[in-house]
Amino acid sequence: MENEIQIDLPFIQTQANENSEKYKALKKKILAIPEKEFDALILPIAERITTQVDCTKCGNCCRQLNPPVREDEILQLAEKKGCSSREFATQFLHQNPKQDYFFLKQKPCIFLAETRCTIYESRPDSCADYPHLQSPGQKFRFGRTIEQAGTCSIVFHVLEEIYEKLI
Repeated sequence: MENEIQIDLPFIQTQANENSEKYKALKKKILAIPEKEFDALILPIAERITTQVDCTKCGNCCRQLNPPVREDEILQLAEKKGCSSREFATQFLHQNPKQDYFFLKQKPCIFLAETRCTIYESRPDSCADYPHLQSPGQKFRFGRTIEQAGTCSIVFHVLEEIYEKLI
């Protein structure tokens, strides 16, 4: 994709909404592609686009998402907030009743300052791994990836490039 990488959230949301039908068609096409073949396509594209985006100048994910936090990460986050684990969990987390992890419940994230994470070096693994496009098995996460098109410029541009290659 030769276009400039946009990080403007209203632009990305508008374009993603306008492209929702084409993303549904893309998802159907991807279902017919073997998993390893799809990974061979998407992973290099995601890596290249990710290197073109400075996430610290964006922060859209920190404004729009409620990332999961593992129980073993709560103490570290509580220390960053200057409170006990119990206080932190009560004030800032809600638990997924079907699983053993929690979600930050405030939007934007309590650790976001303008477009930067104030705990970047010790942020939860789910934040560090976002937008979750760097590991194999992308085919089976593709529905969730499409849902993130309006949130993350990396996801949006990866989807656009894959669409251009496959459709």
